[in-house]
Parts: sequence; C-alpha cells; structure tokens
Amino acid sequence: MARILVVDDEAMVLEVLSRMLSAWGHDVVTAEDVQDGIDKYDPASFDLVLTDYQTPRGTGLQLLEKVREADPETPVFVISGHWNQGDRSRAHELGASTMDKPCDFNRLRLDIQKALEAQDD
Repeated sequence: MARILVVDDEAMVLEVLSRMLSAWGHDVVTAEDVQDGIDKYDPASFDLVLTDYQTPRGTGLQLLEKVREADPETPVFVISGHWNQGDRSRAHELGASTMDKPCDFNRLRLDIQKALEAQDD
C-alpha cells in the first residue's frame, strides 16, 4: 500500500480518483489545488503524487518542481484535458508521467503499479 497525494480542483474528479485509489489499497490524501498540494507535500509522507495540470492556484508543473527539489525519486503523474506541447515536454523533462483527461483508469492503475515497483527496486 502506498500513500498518494492527489491534487485536482474539480471536486468530482478528486472524489473519483480518491475512491478508486483507496479501492486499490492505497492511502490517499487530497488537495483542492496546487498550492494546497504544495502545502501538504512532505517527501517522507508520500510515495507518489497525482496532480491535475491546471488549477486556480498554480499548475502541476509548479508542484512537480517542488516535489523534485525535495525528492527526485518520487513518482509524479500530471493529468490534463488541455495540454500544450511545451508543458507536456517540460513535465517529461522533470521525470513525470503525463496522461490525458479523461483518464484511462486501467492504464493509470498499471502505470502507478509500475512506478511504485520501480521505486522499491
């Protein structure tokens, strides 16, 4: 079981992701925007971060940069329904996985499992 920080400003998306990850056996902490996610993030407390790209108080890239400063090894997934190529490329440069909204939950589950297993190696 992993402890996962989930950040999204859409309440329904946040609830669905939280319930789904909990059903998969993970401990989930939620944040309603990037600034809230930055405030809650502690590298000793989280195994993985899943964040929306665009929120009212910041972007997923800002959270990704904070996570990388604290722990370069923490897996980060950035999801968005409105990517531009530069931001998606920047997320990849910083070592994040990117996904489109709506998420393919089967792929998300497999990708999270792989990221957590790689972290254990």
